[in-house]
Amino acid sequence: MKRFTFLFSMVLCLSFASCELFENEELIALEDLPTAVISYVAENYPSSTIIEAEKEEEDGEVKIEVELDTGEELYFDEDGNFLGEDEDDD
Repeated sequence: MKRFTFLFSMVLCLSFASCELFENEELIALEDLPTAVISYVAENYPSSTIIEAEKEEEDGEVKIEVELDTGEELYFDEDGNFLGEDEDDD
């Protein structure tokens, strides 16, 4: 049973890893975010903290997705212009 659980876990991990690669997502270090993104979050979400940032390519467009500690996801273009937000469903 332990062997089955281990194998199942490995397959599951590989499945998630391949999905992220397929979606062309890349983590961005917070210090590498455009200044406009940092400024926007500081002005509009002063009590929130950025916990993760990703660069994703979708339909030939590059977007920056920023996740806040409140569960909100903010979207910016490569220059840091705000595009919109999405509430995290987790």
